Amino acid sequence: MHTPRIMISGTHSGVGKTSIAVGLMKAFSAKGLRVQPFKIGPDYIDPGYHTVAAGRTSSNLDAFLLPESTLIELYARNSADSHISLIEGVMGLFDGKQDNPTKTSSAYIAKILKTPIILVVDASSMGHSIAALVKGYSSFDQDLNIVGVIANRVGSDRHLQIIRQAIEETCHLTFFGAIKKDFLPSLNKRHLGLLPVWEQKELTTIIDMLGAAIAETVDLNLIIKNAMQAPPIAVNSNSQVFRSERPQKSVPIAIARDSSFNFYYQDALDFLENQGGELISFSPVKDEKIPKEAKGLLLGGGFPEVFAETLASNHRTLSSIREFAISGRPIYAECGGLMYLCEQLIGFDQRSYQMSGVIPATAIMERKIQGLGYRVATALKDNAIAPAGIQLYGHEFHYSKLIHSEPFPWAYHYNGHQEGSMEGYASGNILASYLHLHWAGQPETAARFISRCQSSLEDSFA
Repeated sequence: MHTPRIMISGTHSGVGKTSIAVGLMKAFSAKGLRVQPFKIGPDYIDPGYHTVAAGRTSSNLDAFLLPESTLIELYARNSADSHISLIEGVMGLFDGKQDNPTKTSSAYIAKILKTPIILVVDASSMGHSIAALVKGYSSFDQDLNIVGVIANRVGSDRHLQIIRQAIEETCHLTFFGAIKKDFLPSLNKRHLGLLPVWEQKELTTIIDMLGAAIAETVDLNLIIKNAMQAPPIAVNSNSQVFRSERPQKSVPIAIARDSSFNFYYQDALDFLENQGGELISFSPVKDEKIPKEAKGLLLGGGFPEVFAETLASNHRTLSSIREFAISGRPIYAECGGLMYLCEQLIGFDQRSYQMSGVIPATAIMERKIQGLGYRVATALKDNAIAPAGIQLYGHEFHYSKLIHSEPFPWAYHYNGHQEGSMEGYASGNILASYLHLHWAGQPETAARFISRCQSSLEDSFA
């Protein structure tokens, strides 16, 4: 399979690679190209910006959450009809999981997908020394194809000339362009990173400005030329996880999707439907009841703490959540969904908000991060997605913590540097935790959840 592709990576976090990647996606789509965006790593928020810029849903590529063959399959599925794929890296080019940075880095994905890399460098307060920095990156791993540099936060025209000369004449790499300091419009931020696209009314205007700014300062044709030189990728059809045909009968599963609950991987949802689920969206923020035909419930992550007052006052949704839990139908919740299932949520403002009361616990927002990083979790008991003893691979990123009485029906214990830590809630058909998973990464979890939902569907006709 051959698809033109390029990776936008950075020397470290904060160099502006997301703004530049989003600007490139918009600039290319404005030229009439079908741009397929990708994000390396587990981030939920950046892909939303990609999707707005490119007009196509962004896909996450994560070598911890996904086996290599599945990662390649998802890349191939999403990029098949695109003119160019733009892959935004995570953190610095060689950064990844603390105890195994090599396999979870942008560099590793670039090698799997044989993708040329453009390195974004913060050129502020730097002259010819940029050559030493770039040479270090380009020589660190000879199996990578770093084709050139985009210099960000450049000062004067003279500064630009110095930077360009250093890249072209000393590093012998392509200089794709330079962006002057404060030339790009800023993207709004919050405690988990960028402000989600669901909450921004003027985002299309900002992204249009980003696209125009990038088109003015970066050589788009040169990027296309390098992207087209990416070699073919071998896709093993025998190991594909997606079915060629969906099951004839589908199981209706409700999914909370709105400004409060939107942390979902689209590939994971597509996979769930491919395996026999029929996802039906509803909005807790709009006080909508769970669709009556639903035989299972998904509550994803998001920002219930931001919408806590609204969620607490939406009694129709809260009642339907409680009734659904009492009925015994399967519920799977991650992070924000876990918080929503608690008895109450105490926000950053120290106010207490009533939640659904399904889980006997209180979620409390803290100013310091309470959990961040990849996790290997072992199921302590049979639950809605896994039998006891099975290891699950996920990640967490949250500022809240749970306060609860003992004994508590823990779902998992963590392995590795989190060894012995207990996590999540598992009781009957309810499974909720801070752990974010990818259904396609461990297909058996999707099969088990759908089977549980199918059982509740059959029970309703018994």
